[in-house]
Amino acid sequence: TAATAETSSAAADKAQPHDQPTEASSNGQTADQAALARFTESSRVLGGVEFQVSSVLREVEALGGFALVESQKQWSAVARSLGVDTKKVTAAAHNLKRVYLKAN
Repeated sequence: TAATAETSSAAADKAQPHDQPTEASSNGQTADQAALARFTESSRVLGGVEFQVSSVLREVEALGGFALVESQKQWSAVARSLGVDTKKVTAAAHNLKRVYLKAN
């Protein structure tokens, strides 16, 4: 019926939201860019130490960038620079790498 066709069409439109262009906000950012900016400006807690996501990004860049930190397994050094006790928080390196990847 026509009602079923309309319902199916509406469901198909909702199922594929990424096919439609993302509208920019008044400052020229897309919704994804705005969400990333909010995430980068946010803070996290690891091992009882609060840190800014932007601090992780700066520290990785100071150590030579993601590729170098990754290849030389320097994520624990990033954690220690933020004040995280890597002997107590054994997953600190993994968690900071995830924070970095989400921010990029």
